[in-house]
Amino acid sequence: MRVLRQLTVILVLLVPLLIQKSEGASHTMDNVLDFFPESEGDGLNIIWAHGVNSHEDLNQSLHDDTMMLETDIILRGIGTENQTDIPVNAHPPDTDSDLLTLDFINKTTLTSGKGMKLDFKYLEAVGPTMEIVLDLDSQINCPLWINADIVKGPNSPKDPISPVEFIDTANSYFNETVLSLGFTTDWGVLKEEDMYTWTMIFDILQYTYNLDPQPVTYPIRAIWCVRSWSKFTWLLGLRESFSITVWTASTDPVDIQGLMSLREHGDIKRIFYDLPTRMRDNFLQAIETGVPAPDEKQTSLWNRESWTSVSAGGKNLVFLSTESAGISGPSFRAGYIQSIEQHKPKRGALTVTVQGIVQFVDRVR
Repeated sequence: MRVLRQLTVILVLLVPLLIQKSEGASHTMDNVLDFFPESEGDGLNIIWAHGVNSHEDLNQSLHDDTMMLETDIILRGIGTENQTDIPVNAHPPDTDSDLLTLDFINKTTLTSGKGMKLDFKYLEAVGPTMEIVLDLDSQINCPLWINADIVKGPNSPKDPISPVEFIDTANSYFNETVLSLGFTTDWGVLKEEDMYTWTMIFDILQYTYNLDPQPVTYPIRAIWCVRSWSKFTWLLGLRESFSITVWTASTDPVDIQGLMSLREHGDIKRIFYDLPTRMRDNFLQAIETGVPAPDEKQTSLWNRESWTSVSAGGKNLVFLSTESAGISGPSFRAGYIQSIEQHKPKRGALTVTVQGIVQFVDRVR
């Protein structure tokens, strides 16, 4: 890639969202590895309970070795003539549950030192639930993750939750959380040839890049790690406040090599695994037996500290990861990068060459 020396630099200034402090809650924005020192700095050692949507599930999770409790939240009677504004813990197509979200949060925070991940399936449930969080904030002293699928992902016909409305609503009530912002995926037959695309990555960055310093974790479905892991190591290279949470349905035919590649080339302190017990055990066994991950990482002389972002106008954005540069925008109005002063060409030279990977995505939005 060639960069003209005489081009005028226009820095892309991205203003972080200001996070206000709660008067009562504590540890809600903590890195879970710090909150659970027994994890020994490895996201794989965080133990999850997935789909804690009943009193029975909750009681079991509060008394076993679970560290993080994931639950799905809807409004009681959602989509029926009996719909209410009462949040309950249930996964669609269920429309009710014996577990109120109020009871889930109350019992978890009063009787355990375990963290919570609240997974919203409908935007309507966000406000009523965050009111509960705000009311109980003085007793919440654990990691609190707020989750929704805000961008359409692989093999998915479903529309995501409105990104701006979700983030603004959640943060307007209580903004000392880790935002878990992911991609819709289909519940039906999965196609292994599908993957997370660069367009999906840039779509989600449109809503999440400016949230720093509020932590953001990106949930990704394990079945597509084998074809998409390099995009997520690139994502981790953008900000220290970004992390990845790998999840799966119990019936997904997951290729362990994809998980191995992500772990081998990513930061183990910022990759978490919400996996069924059998799959997690298989993954641990592969690690212990030393099964090597495919070495697909391309080496280069790329150094993001040597470059600045330049915009040619419009909505295009340039992202400088530790892995490589990413340029997003309409192809007729491309953005580019330019070397900083001390790395510009010597006097008389007209060009400088970047050795590395630059990913261009033609996005019209």
